[in-house]
Amino acid sequence: MKKIIVLTTLFCLIACSKNQISNSQSSKIREFRTSWDLIYQIETEKWNKEKLLAFFGQPNEIIDEKNNAGEYLIYDDPNSGHQRWSFGINTKQELTDITFIPDSSDGENFTENEIIEKWGKNCQRKKDIDSSQHFVRYIYHLDCNEKHRAYFNNHNQVTSIWIQL
Repeated sequence: MKKIIVLTTLFCLIACSKNQISNSQSSKIREFRTSWDLIYQIETEKWNKEKLLAFFGQPNEIIDEKNNAGEYLIYDDPNSGHQRWSFGINTKQELTDITFIPDSSDGENFTENEIIEKWGKNCQRKKDIDSSQHFVRYIYHLDCNEKHRAYFNNHNQVTSIWIQL
């Protein structure tokens, strides 16, 4: 019986601390008016790994990229549990790229017109073919300035944006 109480208490402590970290992260993010403001600040200030960890906290997942000699910090949305952010970090602890996955609450801010307004008029809509999984699928994206890209689904909704630094 004591073991069950101890295990239950430990489980509650871990769950509460994780929720507290998520709430802390959410309140920091809410300081920015929009996700665009946060993306702009990260990009223009060229945040490094230390600053990302100070702002977002510990990532939900770290993926080592041995081929690229770096790692990716993956952050999930605390409400949905789905991936929200990915940050590429090189061996010098510098940020190499940002991936942001908007959710339904960001829908109005992440449209093709909004992206063109933010990233410039010289954006080109492209369609690539991916046959890597033994079937053919089309990948639609908007390339802007070679370092900014937005991906779309078949309904013309933005599924992710990617920025190379």
